[in-house]
Amino acid sequence: MEKRTEQEMLDLIRSVAEDLPAVRAVVLQGSRANPNVTPDEWQDFDIVFIVDQLDELLAAPEWIDRLGERLIMQTPESMELPPPTNEGTYAFLMLFTDGNRIDLTLMPLTIWNQRQPDSLSVPLLDKGEYLTKLPPPGESDYYLTPPSQKIFLDCCNEFWWTSTYLAKGLLREELIYAKSVQENVMRPMLGQMVRWRILMIHGPEVNPGKFGKYYQDLLPEGQWEQLLATYTTATLTAGWRALFRMADLFEQLAVMVASHFGFPYPAEEVRRVRAYLQQQAERSGIQF
Repeated sequence: MEKRTEQEMLDLIRSVAEDLPAVRAVVLQGSRANPNVTPDEWQDFDIVFIVDQLDELLAAPEWIDRLGERLIMQTPESMELPPPTNEGTYAFLMLFTDGNRIDLTLMPLTIWNQRQPDSLSVPLLDKGEYLTKLPPPGESDYYLTPPSQKIFLDCCNEFWWTSTYLAKGLLREELIYAKSVQENVMRPMLGQMVRWRILMIHGPEVNPGKFGKYYQDLLPEGQWEQLLATYTTATLTAGWRALFRMADLFEQLAVMVASHFGFPYPAEEVRRVRAYLQQQAERSGIQF
């Protein structure tokens, strides 16, 4: 099947919404609303239908069939795993057989009026005067925030505290546990320090992208290569290597951030933890 063009998809979305009395307005969000993003064929259509009768649309959801033949669909609010967020909205996440994807959220008008709209919002359809106050789309909601001293020190403490969990998992040869600590606990703290480093270089008005997808363009080449080297396979040798590579990069960035913002750096605590990690690594007997 030939893939439908962006214009064909937007025209179809508007047409479907026009024919649904319960839909009062339609907004395009996400990367397709971002004037700074280079378009590509993999961009989703992040769509919000602002509605006054949510139950009506859910009671007879056949209208979504007009959007195209689906390869797979997910409705997060109707699932038990993962559990729904129960925020009062309802989403249809749809991948179509032609390769297009629509993430369509039904948002009651009452909720829309209570929330500050995402800064990346482009009106597609307005049956009343629901979208008149939308500013031009921009990335302000995704800009970086300078840390307070407390948040910086908390980030340092969390990273070094949980590094001892990773060492424990490697000593026990519990690879799944160790990788989970590395990626789910330590990685977010390293990512936070990376974003503060980016803020130092580029200022706060920069968007690092979802999951850091623009890090490569924003970090100095050397630090980008160091960051890549912290991603490893699930072996004991790779786990120890990743631990010390993460520690090296985190400390390098934290010293820079502390100096830039005039924060104290917990050098003695870091020295003690690093000595402990080295001792545990030597106990493992693994050469890396």
